[in-house]
Amino acid sequence: MTRPRLMREAGRGPVGSSGTASSPDNTRIAKKTPGPIGLNDSFAPTAGSVTFRDFTAAQRDEVKSAVKLALRAIADAKAELVKAKTQPSREVMRYFKITGTTEGDLAGLDLAIAVYDQVAGALLGHERLVFDAERTGPAFGLGKLVGHDVAAYVWGRGRPAPGEEGVVKIVTPKFDASSLEARARVLIHEVSHKYAATVDEWYLGGGGAGEGDAAAALRNADSYAHFAFPEGRSPSLQAPIPGAR
Repeated sequence: MTRPRLMREAGRGPVGSSGTASSPDNTRIAKKTPGPIGLNDSFAPTAGSVTFRDFTAAQRDEVKSAVKLALRAIADAKAELVKAKTQPSREVMRYFKITGTTEGDLAGLDLAIAVYDQVAGALLGHERLVFDAERTGPAFGLGKLVGHDVAAYVWGRGRPAPGEEGVVKIVTPKFDASSLEARARVLIHEVSHKYAATVDEWYLGGGGAGEGDAAAALRNADSYAHFAFPEGRSPSLQAPIPGAR
């Protein structure tokens, strides 16, 4: 089927933009935050704040629960990346293509940690992150015509200028129908586009790990989303998170 000219390949935004779009569970195959990250289970960001627009109270709570799960998973992911500096794991090799402890490997691990710092900083309210609810998805829902029904997306990969908002669009029908784990995974994916300039080198799902090298894996948004939530991992296996449903 001929793709509408408004849509770009691989789920990206309209022609002329650099936007990206992600499915909620990514099953399609096809300014660093200073200081340590502190988890706040009460989700009460203050600096910069996180804004919710056009959500019902229940939908807002669903996003907050996904944010808290994403933060917990990011902390675990960073710990595993630090450990890989002396002993690379199978998951680090799979998702980031880092197989050793050479100078280049260590630099790659530091880059991955920095990306997670940027994502977590935004989720914690250190930036002017905005979650904006909508019902149709990019290009007024035309993504469905090409088999890419999205749960969240962003326009542009440039980091917002100081004082500017960074908007992540949440497509509520698809987002609400997803599991808590899938929601958290897609938030990591999209926020990494907005605040860490990641791109869609490949989408992961069905046990795949991508065909590119370490440089491509380290700039690929799904590498971070799926390293934090590997295939088959269930949020029910993690420690309870206050407020999560």
